[in-house]
Parts: sequence; structure tokens; C-alpha cells
Amino acid sequence: MTRVQTKDLARLRTRYTGETYQQAQGLVAAVSSGEALLPDAHSVAQAAVESAVMNRLLMASRMLAVDTADECLPLPVQAVRPLSAALRVTVPMNAVEQFAAMLCASNATLGGGAGEVLMVTSARDVVTVALPDQADAQVQLRCSWQRLRAALRTAPGVEVLSGGRLRVVGGAQWTALRPEHRAALSACLRRIVLFSDPRALSWLVAWNEWALSHSRRDRPRPSDEVWSALAKPRFGPTSAAVSALLLAGPQQGSAAVPPRRPSGHGGNLDAGVTRGGTTSTISPDLALTGVTVTLAAAELQQLVAKGALPEMVSGPAYPALDPALAAAVRAAMRRAASLADDLVEAGLGVVSMIMGFPLPLTSRRVDMVLAGVHPETGDDSYVVVELKSWTHAHSLQGSDLLVTVRPVGAVQLHPGVQVNDYCEYLSDALGVLTHGDGRIRGAAYLYDALDQDVSELLTRRPIDQSPVFTKQRREQFLDYLRAHLGPVSGAGAADRLLTSSVSPTRPLLAYAGQELKERSHFRLLDEQHMAYELVLRAVERARNADRKTVVVVSGGPGSGKSAIGLSVLGELARQGRSVMHATGSRSFTQTLRRYVGRGDLQLRSMFRYINSFMDSDRNGLDVLICDEAHRLRATSVNRFTAKVKRDRARPQIEELVEAARVPVFLLDENQVVKPGELGSLTLITRYARQRGLDIDVVTLHDQFRCGGSRAYEQWIRSLLGTDEGEPVKWVGDGRFDLRMADSPEEMEAFLSDKQAAGETARISAGYCWPWSDPQPDDSLVPDVQVGGWARPWNVKSDRSVGDAPGSAFWATDPGGFGQVGSVYTAQGFEYDWSGVIIGPDLIARDGRLVTRRSESKDPAFRSRQDVSDEAADRFLRNAYRVLMTRGMRGTVLYSTDPETQAFLASRM
Repeated sequence: MTRVQTKDLARLRTRYTGETYQQAQGLVAAVSSGEALLPDAHSVAQAAVESAVMNRLLMASRMLAVDTADECLPLPVQAVRPLSAALRVTVPMNAVEQFAAMLCASNATLGGGAGEVLMVTSARDVVTVALPDQADAQVQLRCSWQRLRAALRTAPGVEVLSGGRLRVVGGAQWTALRPEHRAALSACLRRIVLFSDPRALSWLVAWNEWALSHSRRDRPRPSDEVWSALAKPRFGPTSAAVSALLLAGPQQGSAAVPPRRPSGHGGNLDAGVTRGGTTSTISPDLALTGVTVTLAAAELQQLVAKGALPEMVSGPAYPALDPALAAAVRAAMRRAASLADDLVEAGLGVVSMIMGFPLPLTSRRVDMVLAGVHPETGDDSYVVVELKSWTHAHSLQGSDLLVTVRPVGAVQLHPGVQVNDYCEYLSDALGVLTHGDGRIRGAAYLYDALDQDVSELLTRRPIDQSPVFTKQRREQFLDYLRAHLGPVSGAGAADRLLTSSVSPTRPLLAYAGQELKERSHFRLLDEQHMAYELVLRAVERARNADRKTVVVVSGGPGSGKSAIGLSVLGELARQGRSVMHATGSRSFTQTLRRYVGRGDLQLRSMFRYINSFMDSDRNGLDVLICDEAHRLRATSVNRFTAKVKRDRARPQIEELVEAARVPVFLLDENQVVKPGELGSLTLITRYARQRGLDIDVVTLHDQFRCGGSRAYEQWIRSLLGTDEGEPVKWVGDGRFDLRMADSPEEMEAFLSDKQAAGETARISAGYCWPWSDPQPDDSLVPDVQVGGWARPWNVKSDRSVGDAPGSAFWATDPGGFGQVGSVYTAQGFEYDWSGVIIGPDLIARDGRLVTRRSESKDPAFRSRQDVSDEAADRFLRNAYRVLMTRGMRGTVLYSTDPETQAFLASRM
């Protein structure tokens, strides 16, 4: 093998040697938990361009790796999603240069032809690689065009064309590929999950070399595990010719294909999983968690007939790591298969079914989106379908929008309202839906219910945009679908929906003022909407029955707690109710007064602190909304409290509950970051029950910050040790950008570029440096020092100092960039890009993160008598959890400790 000797490729080759090779497995090709794999390419042209890219990657994998017989450079591919005429591939941000090097690597020893030329272009942040004569098929790369172009421009054999196009002409050379060879490479690229195992990648590289050389030597033999994975129809059928070229039947000494497990089609749609001798039922109403599958209805029906359905979507990770999730996925797919039968019967077999469609910028996935063409207008048309296995349900007393589902008795949002919320959210978020009325509709299908058993759902609160259908109304349901979808292929419409541009999120504070003065601007979904309705129901019940109800809404960072609180506040204020909003955060309260109550003294007076209700009249308010309620304290007494009040002080929880007929608490127990903060679900529910009060509890599970990335949320919990087990590697999911900086200078430069481009960015840090008062000349002291880099903390007081805003406005005022924020000024806020400097109070030792309270400069941790080491450890971890979850689009990390920096790099 000849080797490329350019500087960049030599650097890459040495980067992945020895122990570093093991760390590089984080870049190994893997199917992220939101991607779908279809069968092979849709056309010969598509197989041609896919195989051209695949061939280059495989050859470069050998050329750029170390000189060992069985090692290959991992493919820098993070996720794969097939489209009708293209393949969407996600390349990790920190591997773009490596991908460019592999794309341009050449190997003259396999020559014989000039090689295929690739055309590289970019539009809307999607890089397209195509063969010049196959313009109708493409490989689309989701990566940084700037970094890819810069890397390609320095590579040999790259021509720069007009219009921002590049032509790669110096790539790997090979003799003409046989059709089955191209199809096999395309099939393997679509099964790229295999390459998470280095043995599978090594075999495929060897197999590709064998196929290219037309050698008569023995075909490379895959291991038993690779053979088993290739042979299963997990991702759809493979043609006999492709299978023969890849495998040529079981090799001598290899295990035969394992017998297919019973698929379990038909019968009870509930799937059971046994653990420890007990069997728990998995509800088929669970969405396809972490899985998006796009198939035409007729294709799905065929897969079911062939018994390939469970293996198709379960993937290797689900049965091994989470049997319950695997069972839920199979149950949901069987439910989808039933809908596919209905579509085929209705003459809509070519309509595309997008199962587990992800709502943009959230972790929520909807059951089903049907994509097709409107029978009258010829425009793209979409129908959101929520499939429910409910058999008995009735409206909750006092509310048209909440229902009780039997036999469990759980309170749920009316399914028509749920689907209507999805439609409105998608219309706001996706560019493809912003033009053209009526492009998206919804429907709830209770496929096992009779009219008489869910009659109240059908008669109360009819919603034309998203009607409810039962088993008895199946024909009406099919007529509804025919009215919005024609018997024309929906592949193009599905592609346009999946690749649509996404509108920016609505910043909480930017819309909060309009929320209170005009109308609702926040789109509340599922549990969020249910919490909102429970509060309004409790207000009516308190007025009509003189009955106090405590409402608790619990959820993690970015779950929408504050949006719920402001939505309730706005609605009740417009109704003329007496309502107030209180927090335990000075920064959050001051910011709300500034941005929401600007120019309106009455609005400003609605925002108070949670220690402001010592003298409030009993039930003097209709509703008191306590945001950041985890910051509740034992009493409201502070150093400014007069002695007469101090002597008759009550517990703060009692003051807040007594102050309103409906006290509402919004909290996240894992955001308690300092001693004395006592707010918890246990504290509030125990107090309410001791006094015989009604209590409603809603738990929010979705993520509306951090790009809606559940994977990032799990990675943070794993890293900080709030989940059991070792910290896991970040493999990405295409939703959130996680990076490491080599220095604080690099972090600041990156975030400065984002800030200059109109995005918001901030740098925060652990409280590991002293916090000085301003100097006599009114300048800030650069207390946060890391090597030669130094910046001041944010201003201590509410008064601005020079161009630096007061502490309450550090996160929202553009002047806040340039100072370093702490957990006390960052908590409760969000910005597009978050830089976090991890100080010496959190370091990695022996493969895990440990805290060192002695390195913290926070005065709250000085006394071991007041704060135990165990409590300090919890507070410090919670503080970094808060800091790492402020970013909407991405987070950049840097640790001042070299060992911790290396540890973090090994987990990314």
C-alpha cells in the first residue's frame, strides 16, 4: 500500500495510533437513535454515487491506519438517513477534516482507470456529493461546509470551480465496478451500524479490496457476529446477487444464520418483558422512542408479510441494552402495520409513513406523519396521526380538554387537542409548512374503541383540524385520509418534510411580554398543555366549590416549566384574576420585571420573590406561581427582616400555600445548588396531604433546550454521575453540537464568532476563583485566570459597571459577553451557545469525576458543620449540570485540569 504523505494526512494517521485509536472509536460509524435505515438504493444512479463515496472511505480507512493487518481507521460518520433520491450522512463536527482527507485519499496500486470524479457543492448548510453524470442521486453531508471546503482545497487533485463548487479528481482509482459490487457497497453503507465493531469494518475493507482486484484468492470471511448481522433482514431485504457477492453462503467453520425468533405479529398488541420473574406490560401507545422510520404503506405491509418487522427496527442495541424499549418499539411498529393495512385498502399504499417523526428542537416524537400529495391542489400534504389503544375514556370533570383513561385512571390530554398542538407547532417550526394553508392536518385514531365507550371525547370540544375516530368510524377515518392524500407517491413530500429548514426557537423573554398583554405565544405540548389545563381547572373548582388545590410541575432543564408559568400568568391576567409570579432567583425576577413589565407598573408588580408573602392574606390571590421552587427555604427570614416579623415567622411553604387558592410550584430538584434550598416534590406533597388539600402533580419528560437532544441530557447525567454506571461516550444525534476547546482563548474566539453572527453566547465557570468588587476606576477585576487568559466575573450588583450589565442581566444583555457567569447568574436562563470552564472543584480521577470542595470559593461551602461533604458533592455536581444545560444549540467545554481535559476528550 502506498501512503499519502501530505501534512494533514500524516497528522491524521498518527492521531489514530496506539491508545488513541481506542478513543477514536467515538467517531466510528454508528446509527444515531433518531435515524432510519431503508433497504438498498432506490436506483442504479443512487447506488453509483453511494458506492463511489463508500469505496473511497474504505480504501482510505486502510491507507490512513497504522501498519497492522487488522486495524482500520474508523469511518467518521455519525448517522445515516436515506431519502428517496439521496442519502443523508451526518459527519461529526470534529471529524470534518478527517472525512475530507479520506474522501481525497488516493491509491495508485489499484489503478487501471482514472477513477470516478465527485462534485461537491453546498446549499443551506447541506453539502452535496454527486457524480457529474448522476445528478439525480446524491450523498448529502450534514457537516461544516467551511471546514470541509478548507480541508478539500488544500488536498491534491481538487479543482475549485465557480459557484462555490469543488471537484475531487484525485481520489482512489479502481477498475469498473460490477453492478452487484456497487449494490453491495450501497447496502453496506445503509447498514453502517455494523461498523461500530472494528472487526466488521476490517472485514469490509478486506472484502472491498478483494472485489476490486477481481482476485481468485479466497473471499475474506466475516466473523460469526458479522455474518449473523449481515444475514438478518433487520434493515430490509438484500438481493440474492448482493448477498452472494458479500457472503457467498455460510463459510466453513462459520455459524449458520440463527433461526428467526417468533415475530409475534397479530394477537394482543401489548408487548410483555420479563425481569426478575415478573412481567410488566409495555403500552403500545409508547411512541417509537429514538427511532424514525420512513416507508411507503405498501412496503411496510410487505415487510410484515415477510416477518422482517421486529428485526428491522430493533437494531443490535435495543434487545441487548433495553429489552423494555425493544418491546415498546415492536409494539408500536405492529400498531403502525395495522395502519398500513388501512392505507393500502384505501388505495393509499404509496403514501409515505414517517414513524416516530421528531418535533424540531424538542425530544418529543409523534406517532405518525403521513406524507403525500393533496388530491385537489397537487401540493405536498401531511396528516399527523396519533394512534391510541384506548378502549374506555371520559372527560375529566370541570375540563373539556382533559380526559381520564380507564382502567388505569390516568389523566391525559384530549387526543384531538394533542394532535392539534402538534400541527400548530410544526406549522410554526418548519419552513416547508409556512407557505400554503391546509398543508398539514391531524387525526386521532382510537382503533380499539367503540363510540359508546369514548362518547364524551367525540361530543365535547370538537376540533375540525384534528378529529377523533374510533373503530366504528374506520370508514370515516379512511375518507378523511383520502380527502387530504391522493394515490400518488409521498416520497418527495416526506423528503421535503424531513429536510425542511427549522425556524429559530421563540426566546422565552422576547415573547413573555406579549404573552401577558395579548395572547398565547408559547406552543405547549402534551404534559405541558396538561399542566396548564390542570391549573385553569383548579381555579374554576376553587371558585365554585371553595376548594384549594396545590399543583406541582416537575421537570429537568429546558422542559418548559417557565413557559407553562408565564402562559398561566398571561391567561389568568387577561381574565382579570388575581395572580402573581414568584421566584427564588433574584436574577430571574429582576429580568422578568425588566423585559416583561417594561413601561407597565402593574405588570412589574406581578413579579415577586418567594420570601415576599410573610404578611399575605389567606387565599388573597387566585393563583400564585412559584417558579424555581426548588429554591424554597425553611423560612422567609433574612438579615433585613424586622424583629417583629422574625418572631412570628412561619415555614415558607406554609406562607406560599396559604397565599393563594391555587398555589403552583415549578421545580427541578436536581438544580439545588446551595445549602438551605429545600424545595422538593416530597416536601410540597407531604405538606398538602397533611392539611387535606387536593394535589395535582405533572412530570415533564420532554427536552426543549439543548436542541431537544435526549442523548445530550443522558450524556450529562452519565458524566456527572447522577446515573449509575460508567460515563458513556458522546456519539451525537444530529440535534446538539458538543465540543471541546483546547484553551479558554479558543473557546472565547469560537463563541465570539457566534455572537458576531447574531447568535447569543456566554461563558460560565465553576465558582473556583475569588470574586472581587470593582476597582476605584469602576473597572472589573479579571479574577478568572487560566494561564495567560483572564476575564472578570459578571458584575456583583444590579448596577451596571461600564459596559458590563448588572448581574441580573448578564445572561440577557449583549454586554454580558466578556464577563464569566456563575451558576447564580446562569440558572433559569438560556442562550444559543454555552461555554463552560470546569474548574479544579470537579476533576477526573480513576475514570470518573470527583468533587473537591476545598477548591470552591463559594462562601456557602466554607463550613463543614453546616454543609456535609456529601451535600457539597451534590451541590457542585448540580451546579455544573445547570451550567452545561444552558445552551440551545451547542456547548463548548474546557477543563483547567489536564487529566480532566483528557478524560472529557475520551468521552466525546
